[in-house]
Amino acid sequence: LMCFNAAKSWQLGWYSDTDQAITLSLDGDRSYVGRLSGVVHYNDGNNPNSSSNPILIKLNREKRLTDFFITFNAKTGPNSGTMEGANEVLIVKSGDEGKGYYESELVAKLGVGDIYHFSRFDGSLITAAVSVERIAGSQFAEVSVCIGDCDATHAPTLSPTPYNCLSEKVDFEVNIVTDNYPKETTWELVNKCNEETILSGGPYDDPLTSYSHSILADCQAEYAFIIHDAYGDGICCNYGEGSYEVKREDSSILIGGKYGPSEESKFG
Repeated sequence: LMCFNAAKSWQLGWYSDTDQAITLSLDGDRSYVGRLSGVVHYNDGNNPNSSSNPILIKLNREKRLTDFFITFNAKTGPNSGTMEGANEVLIVKSGDEGKGYYESELVAKLGVGDIYHFSRFDGSLITAAVSVERIAGSQFAEVSVCIGDCDATHAPTLSPTPYNCLSEKVDFEVNIVTDNYPKETTWELVNKCNEETILSGGPYDDPLTSYSHSILADCQAEYAFIIHDAYGDGICCNYGEGSYEVKREDSSILIGGKYGPSEESKFG
């Protein structure tokens, strides 16, 4: 099973009524820096990390017959059986403005740290580039997309919007549901401003059990949540439906469970 690629999803017009599909071009917005969610996260109100992020980016080439389409191939939900490019950023080329029945071609599969360059992007010396800064499991990818010389004039609003602090201290809560091997799971919440671990947990004793941890901490700081699995298979889903959730003032900011030896996500 695999969801439609980016070009086919654009062609079907499923996302034309939402800001989760954006277009970049030489004559319009030239860059995007932020999170990219998978098509399985379309209008997913249960996952606040995904429902407001773009899921499709079209690189429009007005002087060429083909355009490029970018998406994050999240291996979760109805797309959990995908075999190729799982949890990677995929770039697909297709024609007819992505509207007609035109053959599509997969041109790149990008992981963390990968960069794909387009030479002579629109029939001139203009170049374009797509880079992947971070992949948070099957939740989202953080990407940087640029056509030509990108600057603030051509850049759209970044995603996500920074959190608005109403007080100096806020409540952080970490909820863990263990899998069948709870002693393999450990984690820490780190204040990146001073590298201080402010909250940690595990290893745990009881399988398939919910654990909750909380702390009052600085609202203005940047944080990193790092979770580890000693065996290297995460806490979901081969040996139990484990999960983690990080909340700030009762609002979820991180949700996951599918990872390898470890996963790090930053916020703040």
